[in-house]
Amino acid sequence: MLASVLIPTLLWGNLTNVYVLLILFVTAALGAVGFLDDYLKVVKKKPKGLIGRYKLVGQVTVGLVVGSVIYFFPHWVDPDLWHLNSSTTVPFFKNLEFDFGRLYIPMVVFIIAATSNAVNLTDGLDGLAIGTVGIVALTLAVISYISGTPY
Repeated sequence: MLASVLIPTLLWGNLTNVYVLLILFVTAALGAVGFLDDYLKVVKKKPKGLIGRYKLVGQVTVGLVVGSVIYFFPHWVDPDLWHLNSSTTVPFFKNLEFDFGRLYIPMVVFIIAATSNAVNLTDGLDGLAIGTVGIVALTLAVISYISGTPY
């Protein structure tokens, strides 16, 4: 699943876009945490795999990196949007933005850790994550299309 996302993005994605690079980083880093968990379960025969607090440390670290890059270095993303470094756009409303202020980085950490754990819990050992990934991918495609289409 990771290769099917990372390889086409590396081949055809806009690697000059900081958001694309951040998503690649998040995907690869959390994929590495998941691989380590599965490796410990399958190869090393540890029934619990990677200890929960170590998974959380990895997720929080990834969230801190992403949140910090967007919050402290907005000029890397877009020099004209530096004043929106702690804002997020509400889906389906093109001009509605919510400013998190100083809570931006903790929100990024929370969202990355929560979504990562949601996929991890859904997947388990039976591989059920692919069904939910398909549903989420379709939903994000619709949101991206609606958000990017001028009215």
